[in-house]
Amino acid sequence: MSDDDSTKVVTIRPGARKHNRQAIMNALTPLLQDGMSLTLACSLVPDAPSSSQILDWVATEPALAEQYTLAREAGYQLIADDILSISDENYTMVEEDVLDEAGAPLLDAEGRRLQRRIKVPLSSEGIQRNRLRVDSRKWMLSKMLPKVYGDKIHTELTGSNGGPIQLAAVDLKSLSDEEIESMSKMMKKIEDAR
Repeated sequence: MSDDDSTKVVTIRPGARKHNRQAIMNALTPLLQDGMSLTLACSLVPDAPSSSQILDWVATEPALAEQYTLAREAGYQLIADDILSISDENYTMVEEDVLDEAGAPLLDAEGRRLQRRIKVPLSSEGIQRNRLRVDSRKWMLSKMLPKVYGDKIHTELTGSNGGPIQLAAVDLKSLSDEEIESMSKMMKKIEDAR
């Protein structure tokens, strides 16, 4: 052992805390399964570090990565279900004051206004808001689970008139000197690129 090895000092960055990673991930899991963002979930769990720190843990610890991935997939499924609920909405709930016969707001024993929730048909503004909510969720799902919710891309090559591609041998004897020189240059470029 050299002198250099015995004098190594490990420093912990200022403000860093030691965390029970598994306990924190266990607390975050149900929130993520409910479709909550990681940032919001971290803000609700006591002693949880920032979302970027959680992602660092997930990147370096396979057990935490698996737990995180399963929780996220469950949360994304709930978000997909949420799209249908939003699309089916034909009203919104609005809170309004409960009024007495004279039109004055009624108060509870502590002096706060009594409220009631009523259904109100969606306005064009509400419909636009719901469209944005649906589009945001669809976009996110297409990026997070592209195999399930992404656009399916199908590439097909066809020959003339939509038929199969015809392969044919090239008779070099029938080519002009210019065509042969052009092919030679092309072949040289291909070889140089390798």
